[in-house]
Amino acid sequence: MADGTRDQGRALRADAAEAIEACIARLERERRSPDFYECGWLIRAIAWFSQGQFMEATLDATRAEKPSPLRTSEDCVQLSERHQTLTTSELRRSWDDRKQ
Repeated sequence: MADGTRDQGRALRADAAEAIEACIARLERERRSPDFYECGWLIRAIAWFSQGQFMEATLDATRAEKPSPLRTSEDCVQLSERHQTLTTSELRRSWDDRKQ
């Protein structure tokens, strides 16, 4: 049973890492910095990942990918208006430092 739990934990971690990586890689391909919305959700996703909260990290990385026309006011309210806005390279460094 412990092996099954451990395997599930590894799978959740891998899913979260893949979701965060995909967001940052997309920004790099597009050669742009994230907007306020994308940045806020990615910062949250990286923080959750660092805390071992992989399901939350995956959900927030998925929110960061939401196209502008589909973003709701509820999505935006959950973000702190005072969160730091980072460039793509800053997000990349932050992610690379924490994904190990």
